Amino acid sequence: AQPFVTLASGTGIHTFLMNKAADLGITLDVRIQVQSFQAVLEMVSAGVGVGLVPASCIPDGAKVRVSTLADDWASRHVQICFRHDDRLSEPARQLIAWLSKEFPDTKK
Repeated sequence: AQPFVTLASGTGIHTFLMNKAADLGITLDVRIQVQSFQAVLEMVSAGVGVGLVPASCIPDGAKVRVSTLADDWASRHVQICFRHDDRLSEPARQLIAWLSKEFPDTKK
């Protein structure tokens, strides 16, 4: 029921939001579309509407009120893609090994 600030059409998060809203049978009142998460935060801070950004994009001291979403649909699944192990540099192998330990649900 609030005006919404989103990233531009065609971005993954915009498509995700539109699809989730449609799944719920609602249409978001998109007030403005911007090019970056920083711009979303600036528009929200200026009172243009509400927005959805990754927590990692919200700097300390941001002039916005933050609510963490706990719904299953709010969880993002990120994957790392890489060429065959035998062609990777040693630093790339080390990174993939670290990610695999840190995030054990990672598929190879």
